[in-house]
Amino acid sequence: MVASTHARSGRKLAVSVDLGTCRPNSGLVSLGAAPGNDAEMLTDVLRDHGFTACELSFRAARQWG
Repeated sequence: MVASTHARSGRKLAVSVDLGTCRPNSGLVSLGAAPGNDAEMLTDVLRDHGFTACELSFRAARQWG
């Protein structure tokens, strides 16, 4: 899942989220282990194209602190 914006300020912002497992009633198909790598690679591509990009991975979301 990616959200991006190109506001009047000219800044390009993006967030990519590692979302491998979805709730059964969400209407989305669970993708398994692949999204972690996909989110990481997508974040790199977005940065290469001038975006200020932030990635939220499953690993990071599970860390305390």
